[in-house]
Amino acid sequence: MRKLLISTTALSVAMAPLGTMPGFAQSLLEDGSVIGADGSVLCMPVDGTECDLDAIMEGLAADTAAQAEAEAAAQAAVEAEAFPTTRRTA
Repeated sequence: MRKLLISTTALSVAMAPLGTMPGFAQSLLEDGSVIGADGSVLCMPVDGTECDLDAIMEGLAADTAAQAEAEAAAQAAVEAEAFPTTRRTA
């Protein structure tokens, strides 16, 4: 019994950081549409084609990366404006 408890505990600890699809806050409707956490339609099947969940996840990751890059550029611009470099002339 003790070995079973130890092995199941180790398994649950090992699997704890893994995310599941509901953890990504997406919903799948009856018609095959994928809805994001904010209520936007991420994919809607057309003419019998199914939604490619891998492509959706890649698109979301790219959007997140682009947003982070834009925020970093905006922060750099604010810092550059707040702390202008001064030139010393001889």
